[in-house]
Amino acid sequence: MVNQEQKYMRIALTFVEDAKSSLSSEGQNEYDRRVQSAPALIHDTGLMQTLAFFISKNDNAFNKLAQHLLCWLNVNCGENWSGFTAKSNWELFLSLKDISTGQLMMNTEKTLKLLQWLKRFSASQLKKD
Repeated sequence: MVNQEQKYMRIALTFVEDAKSSLSSEGQNEYDRRVQSAPALIHDTGLMQTLAFFISKNDNAFNKLAQHLLCWLNVNCGENWSGFTAKSNWELFLSLKDISTGQLMMNTEKTLKLLQWLKRFSASQLKKD
């Protein structure tokens, strides 16, 4: 039986492998920097504001991280990433706008746990300058 930490680990590894295969060396370095700073940004401004900020940037690393986090929040698709047909990041973001405060708090906690694993894997697997 897979526990919750193993689930986060598997999903984070899937997302980092996706970033590794789809981003340039520079993009991988930028993705890693965004992953490393995302928890602090979420604590400072909140989950939804952080996601909106990521979406607003015209940058592949921001967009990739937004796509990963939004996918995770919407459909917990990480284990089925290869079969996930992404809507736009904006469409995924809008689908979260009417969730309750309790659900938002739970989503924030789960996202921070996922980011712990993303930080570990991106630091060790992605190319650095």
